[in-house]
Amino acid sequence: MRPTVKGIYLNDTDRDERPNIDEIVMIKTLILQSMWGCSDDSMEKEMCNRIDFVNFLQCLETIPDTNAIWLFGYRLSSTRKDRIIWNVIWKQLEDHGISIQKGMVEDATFIKTDP
Repeated sequence: MRPTVKGIYLNDTDRDERPNIDEIVMIKTLILQSMWGCSDDSMEKEMCNRIDFVNFLQCLETIPDTNAIWLFGYRLSSTRKDRIIWNVIWKQLEDHGISIQKGMVEDATFIKTDP
C-alpha cells in the first residue's frame, strides 16, 4: 500500500519541515478511527491513552495529531485512493477468514417514577 499512498505527501524534502508519519501508521490510524467511530480529535487522544491502539499502530516515536489525521484522510479521499486502500484491506481480511461488522454501543438508564 505504500506506493499507493506515497504520492499524497507534499513535503518529501530534507528541509526543516514537519516530518511525514509512516504511511502504514496513518492507514492503521484510519482503520482504528473507522472501527471505533472516533473523530479526529478523539482519535488523537485515544492513541495517547490506549495501549492497545499504540500496540496496533506499532509506533512509539510519533503519534499522528488531529491535523495529520484529517489531512491524510482528506488527501486520500480527494485522490480517491481511499477506495483502493479499503478494497485491499477488506480483501486481506476476507482472505484470512475475518468478518467485521460495525455496531453501536449505547448506554441506557431506566428510571422508575411514581405515577
